[in-house]
Amino acid sequence: MFDPRGALGAYVFRQAHEHGLIIRSIYDTISFCPPFIITEDQVLAVIDAFACTLDDAAKWLETGSLA
Repeated sequence: MFDPRGALGAYVFRQAHEHGLIIRSIYDTISFCPPFIITEDQVLAVIDAFACTLDDAAKWLETGSLA
């Protein structure tokens, strides 16, 4: 867990939406709920969007914004 609890999860939630990805954050845990009929191309798009989201979060953490 990060301190303050839930701040990073909330940031990741917002950034994921900016990248077109719908996720759920539960404090600092992220939940994905893709449909059962998802295609391989759609899975790859989800992975790409989440990679961009994690890059954003890493940069945000480097700025010390969490503290």
